[in-house]
Amino acid sequence: MLSEQTNATALQAVNDLVAIGAAGHLMDQGVRIPEDISVVGFGNILTSEHFRIPLTTVRQPKLRQGEVAMDLMEGLLQNKTMESKVIPAEIVIRSSTNKLDLEG
Repeated sequence: MLSEQTNATALQAVNDLVAIGAAGHLMDQGVRIPEDISVVGFGNILTSEHFRIPLTTVRQPKLRQGEVAMDLMEGLLQNKTMESKVIPAEIVIRSSTNKLDLEG
């Protein structure tokens, strides 16, 4: 991404560990976070809050995920047709994002 000069303003990683790795590499290359690029992870692991630049992330409602998974599993075991469920998540805004990227 750096060698292609994409002019990207934000990077959304598949999870917090990937976001932390990408952010570390970007900083090693002289990229300023969040001034040059915002970085967002997914999962809200403990490390994300304590990274060199606290990482903005998406918090997954793990207890609710478990409850929904059990409901679905029970239905499947009873040979019921089960529908997918959408569980709302919450963004935890920390220092790795530029306010302008969050508004757009």
